[in-house]
Amino acid sequence: MIIQNISLLLFIVTPIIMFLVYQKFGKDKKPSVNIIQHPPEGINSLKTAAWFNGFVDYHAVISLIVHLANKGYLNIKETSEWFGSAFKLIKCKDYNGKNKASKTLMKTLFGSDTTELYLHEITNKQCRSIIQIKKKSTMNKKSGHKVYTKESLCAEKIIYAFVFILEFVLWFAVCPHLIKTPLEIIIVIYFESFFAALTFFFEKTIKYLVFNLKRKKPIIGKVTELLIISIATVIVLFIAKDYFLPFVEPTLTTLIIFVTGVCSILSLIILKQFIRKRNNNAQMIYEEILGFKMFLETAEDKELVCLYKENPNYFYEMLPYAYALNLENEWLARNQNIELAQPIWFSSENTFSNDTIKSSIFGMLTFLVSIIKSRIRHGYHRAPLF
Repeated sequence: MIIQNISLLLFIVTPIIMFLVYQKFGKDKKPSVNIIQHPPEGINSLKTAAWFNGFVDYHAVISLIVHLANKGYLNIKETSEWFGSAFKLIKCKDYNGKNKASKTLMKTLFGSDTTELYLHEITNKQCRSIIQIKKKSTMNKKSGHKVYTKESLCAEKIIYAFVFILEFVLWFAVCPHLIKTPLEIIIVIYFESFFAALTFFFEKTIKYLVFNLKRKKPIIGKVTELLIISIATVIVLFIAKDYFLPFVEPTLTTLIIFVTGVCSILSLIILKQFIRKRNNNAQMIYEEILGFKMFLETAEDKELVCLYKENPNYFYEMLPYAYALNLENEWLARNQNIELAQPIWFSSENTFSNDTIKSSIFGMLTFLVSIIKSRIRHGYHRAPLF
């Protein structure tokens, strides 16, 4: 009874303490936003997404293709093949900039002796290299200190540690008479490993849901996956009930402790997604990107016409940033009343119009993203593309 009382107190107090830690060390300042017409100086589209979100998706990586095209490193050509439209990347010159991701992408696409690449012929090796660019561009343990405060990163580790501590405590509280024989120890280790893996899955899923909710992107697929895993967990527990039910005290107190413990663990997993706090420099960059993002979403015709008079290529220079921030449709909608000129780096057998940008340029980028995701789902075996 003493163990159960202490456990119940721990399940109630721990989330409260961690929430206070979040309020003290993990809550970002309210951003001060000024709408600006350009992204922060010296930051390409991939870095913009990384600084804004903390991690990047394949849209952000692939957006570098248009960024490199604007810099004169490659051209994009749309051709007609037997299966429909095909996109070819043509190398114009070697990359001589300082950005590692852009350099790696150019090397990935063309190698040292190739000047042309049809996107539907992209290899598994090239897909793996693009995936590595994505991983290295995410603000991970090594680069996180550049963006987030040390206190918030430390608090994140503490929360994660408490998640697993509470899992052990839950076992002791619900099954106080377990762990007396070697067999019982093996049972606990097995189920603890199972729940640790389940916790890791839930943590990644919640992170995905939070990220996509912020971007107002569909989450039905991940929610369905979460429901399937939850049902599978219930089935596993039902099948294994004969192993641990004899050790469970069938009382109302036990049920309350179990429900409280699960809620406590889930609350810590959710809190972990918001605990990181940007440092002063990162907060300043975040506010600039937020102001730029608002401009892409709300720009008016008069503003755009003036900008295009100053820089005829302005639309295409901002296009990779819009794609990296998942605002390509909003940015194109802002320009629906303006007749856009064909960029010098894009050629097609079809007549160019504003619709070409969505169907061909955005279509080409989305096509490449879909290839990479398809290769991942099929274990890098060649997936049918047509």
